[in-house]
Amino acid sequence: LMPKLCFIGTSHLAPLAHAWFGDESSRYPSFQASFFAGGGTSLYEAELAPNYIIAPAASKLAESFQRSAHGETKIRLEEYDYFIVQGLDYPITELLRLSAMLATNEQFFSSACIEQVLTNNIECSPLTPCIKHILQYTTAPILISTTPKTSILAVEENPLEYKFYLAYA
Repeated sequence: LMPKLCFIGTSHLAPLAHAWFGDESSRYPSFQASFFAGGGTSLYEAELAPNYIIAPAASKLAESFQRSAHGETKIRLEEYDYFIVQGLDYPITELLRLSAMLATNEQFFSSACIEQVLTNNIECSPLTPCIKHILQYTTAPILISTTPKTSILAVEENPLEYKFYLAYA
């Protein structure tokens, strides 16, 4: 049997789906993939029902799922062998500001405070309830990826903006 992959994520998942349905799927013929992408914060609209994640009818999430999953608006959890959850937000903009404040001694934050802020950020992500829900109904492995990071091109074009962040990263 061909393993079934279920990708769930934010709009950042769309380029991966586009690549998969372009040429990439031919490189991995032994896998079948489905993509459920919800733009912006639309994943907060998801209904978590026993063995399902459902996009409510006439919602922004339903429209997004239909586009990325070829008309599907619900994920039947037991149907998949692997889950790839993409888009847990990493607050890069906020960390840039925080790093600048730390470097200029405008503000002091303890390491414990910063760790708690990052943990809270992940816990409050719209994908976290989905992950916890999946864990209740399947033993399939779940791979988690954060939102794509800033490219080296951005760092090279704006070295001063990233200077303090890179010192703390």
